[in-house]
Amino acid sequence: MDLDGLLAALRSYQESRILLTAIELNLFTCVEGGATAEQVAQRMGGGPRATRMLLDALVSLGVLTKSGMKYSNTAMAAKYLTDSSAGNLRPSMLHDVHRWQTWSNLTGRIQGSIQPEQHSALEPERHRALLAMLDRKSVERAPKLLGAIGNAGVWRVLDLGGGSGAYSIAYARENEAVGAVVFELPQTAPITQEYIQRSGLQHRVKVRAGDFLSEDLGAGHDLILLFSITHLLGEKDNQDLLARCHRALAPAGRVAIHDHIMDADKTRPRAGAIFALNMLLATPGGGTYSDLEYGAWLGAAGFSAVERREVPGEPTALLIATR
Repeated sequence: MDLDGLLAALRSYQESRILLTAIELNLFTCVEGGATAEQVAQRMGGGPRATRMLLDALVSLGVLTKSGMKYSNTAMAAKYLTDSSAGNLRPSMLHDVHRWQTWSNLTGRIQGSIQPEQHSALEPERHRALLAMLDRKSVERAPKLLGAIGNAGVWRVLDLGGGSGAYSIAYARENEAVGAVVFELPQTAPITQEYIQRSGLQHRVKVRAGDFLSEDLGAGHDLILLFSITHLLGEKDNQDLLARCHRALAPAGRVAIHDHIMDADKTRPRAGAIFALNMLLATPGGGTYSDLEYGAWLGAAGFSAVERREVPGEPTALLIATR
């Protein structure tokens, strides 16, 4: 990175904050059909002068257009950022709004004066936004991940920390013989159940409320999914969880880990190095881990073959280990 790149990176938060504020205030819904700054201000509860400045900045960023005194959504904004659109992504983007304050605590977290967030203590609004974000990403990734794993020999799926249940739902849709259990925390399980109810597959996709770090995982599972889970945990918890997964699998059963898989020096891929700081802020001991670390943990847990598969279009990878 040269000096110009450094200075641009230092100021990149400004554009991000403009967009986050617009999403937080539901500005794009307030602009629907075309509106003046005064009309938008009245609808979203802002001052006319400040609202006009924000609208003009959004025009400069290319998410709004302006004709005379009237502002309108671009086609992209209308499709993804308004309440009336079936493709509205605002509920999931509110997770990024909430993360802003968390990331503002990075200096204090590095110095040890700020403690990490506790997932179990998130307010209901933040909890729903988190699951909406995870569901959006999971629905997009499911065909690639499930295609890489395959469904041969898969009848009983255990989805640990499965969030919205998107992966279990996808497996159940793909194969009518599959039954799945999504193991989620008690405060998350009712929201998980809502997603499953909407899928219409509640007769084959069940929710179990509890703590999979301490409770029995059952036995005889053909496939255990650890999708975006290991980054939440420290080394000891991951070692223990993988050993317990091994015991819970049927003979020749598999565990599938989807996460940021780092190079040995932990600096690449870039997305994973940055995400490690996100886990520093959000968990007591989480982070991102390397191929070598996962290989050692899986070997110690008793798994034999370990296969790595890249996920097209994703900064993450998939590890599949067989009992």
